[in-house]
Amino acid sequence: MSPGEPTRQGYRRAPLRDLVLKADIRRVFDASFSVYGVRKVWQQLGREGKDVARCTIARLMRQMGLQGIVRGREVRTTVSNPARACPLDRVNRQFHAPRPNALWLSYRPAHTMAR
Repeated sequence: MSPGEPTRQGYRRAPLRDLVLKADIRRVFDASFSVYGVRKVWQQLGREGKDVARCTIARLMRQMGLQGIVRGREVRTTVSNPARACPLDRVNRQFHAPRPNALWLSYRPAHTMAR
């Protein structure tokens, strides 16, 4: 069997190639101050003449526990405080229906009520 011939475990050279690529990925990642993600590491290695699939870079970075910086903010919705009591119902709403599909609710924005 030649070194590049596929076997049941995959290509025989793959583990050795992965070790070399992991070193290159670590070098590029550290040179970018741990900012680059999969796409930019892949592009940098391509500029250096290393022809590697992007999914391979993603797999190896995942194995190494490397992740680039994510832009934007984390979306945070309202987080209620369970220690505080809920406000009282000041309009005495009664949400019970005598039968299914019999309860009707309506909404009227405040800006239309001022007219």
